Amino acid sequence: MKDNNDIQKDSTVEMPLLKSDLMKKLYNNENSTEDNIEKLDIVSEPNTNTSNKSDDLLLTTSINIEKIEENKNTNDIKETNLKEETSHNELHDRKNDKELNDTQDKSIDIEKTKVFNYKEFEKNKITIETIEEETKKEKKKIIKHLIPVSLFVLILISIITVKNFSYSFKLEQYEEDTKTYEKNVDASVKIYEGKDLNYESYSNNAANSLVECLKSKVDINNLPKNVSNVVNKINDYYNESNNHFAFAYKDLYTGFSVTYNESQQVFTASTIKAPTDLYIYEMASLGKINLDEEMTYTSNYYNPKSGKLKFNKFNTKYSVRELLRLSTVYSDNAAHNMLEDKFGRVNMLNFWKEKGTEYIFTQNSNWGVLNAHDALIYMEELYNFYLTNEEYGGAIMENFKNASPKFIKGKNDYPVANKSGWGNTSIHDVSIIFAENPYIVVALSTLGKTNIYRSYFENANNLAYELHTEYWKYKTEYCNNIKQYN
Repeated sequence: MKDNNDIQKDSTVEMPLLKSDLMKKLYNNENSTEDNIEKLDIVSEPNTNTSNKSDDLLLTTSINIEKIEENKNTNDIKETNLKEETSHNELHDRKNDKELNDTQDKSIDIEKTKVFNYKEFEKNKITIETIEEETKKEKKKIIKHLIPVSLFVLILISIITVKNFSYSFKLEQYEEDTKTYEKNVDASVKIYEGKDLNYESYSNNAANSLVECLKSKVDINNLPKNVSNVVNKINDYYNESNNHFAFAYKDLYTGFSVTYNESQQVFTASTIKAPTDLYIYEMASLGKINLDEEMTYTSNYYNPKSGKLKFNKFNTKYSVRELLRLSTVYSDNAAHNMLEDKFGRVNMLNFWKEKGTEYIFTQNSNWGVLNAHDALIYMEELYNFYLTNEEYGGAIMENFKNASPKFIKGKNDYPVANKSGWGNTSIHDVSIIFAENPYIVVALSTLGKTNIYRSYFENANNLAYELHTEYWKYKTEYCNNIKQYN
């Protein structure tokens, strides 16, 4: 058993080792603090007084070592955290530096782009200015050429507008002319005794007395019953309807006439083509109109209603003679308008006024109005022109004989020269019946093209034929009673 001295020796020996170990651990710790060292110095001093002190010192030293270990661990953790934080900060700084560098690079790129864009802008500006200058020059050239072209187009448009307005006006005028005409309530039959014939060829011959009888006037106050009965039929039939507008019959040899409502005006429709065409032929017979003169059919004269020209090409030339044929035979509206515009409505008005007409050509229209009285005058003029002028009278009569349609047809297949016409409310026919003794029939109506217009013309035709037949029966029977020889 060791004594106290031995124990003390052992303590003395072990303490340096303990101190050495502690110092080694402390110095091996790079993060040891001065406080640790001071503590180590304090506890490392030997205490040789008593054994208890040594134990206490050893215990204290062991505790301090544990604390130092703890502090070391704590410092290690702090160091690790510091390193991580430092590493994180370095990464963050590098990121910021990179972003800063990127920003600086972008700024540099932006500046370069600005410089480039400015140069491009200046370049484009020069190009634009050049283009603008060239454009101005081109515009000046175009304007220089456009001015005469524009003027030409403007003039052309003006001409077309005027023509279209004229054509539109004529159509509106036509529609206005076709308004409904109401028959006079006091309309009645009138009888005219006729005229004395004065043909020198009949004088001083054996048949003179008979001829004088035949051409003499009839006593309208003492008409034979067979004639007066037909006159009464005509009066009754035309009084049946206001649409049975007017009627006229005239014997072309004696002039004996029977009319109903002869003076009241009504829309002419295409019957106006008869006095128009006859005027032109009569002027041609006097050398005042050249029938071979050519006229141009233009769009201004296009008419969608009756006729042939509406199917033909514009700007086609036609002679006056051909237009007259188209107007009379086919009732061509375009041909009629061309002729009336060419030779003048006023000239026609003056011509016919001298012959006793009342209404035709009085209105500022290519159509206008007429009455039965006017129709008798121009149809009798046509017949007389036919008798006295073989060339021109024969030519125009041939057109009227070929005209269609024919509503008044006479009887026994007699040749008929006529001009019919119809509009929205009117439908008429004026005819020369080439019977043994030719006569004129005028039948005017406000029926339009209704389903009964055919029966109307059939009745008018039959009444006219019956009147003409009974009249000549009376004349021949009366004159046959005259003794030619003693």
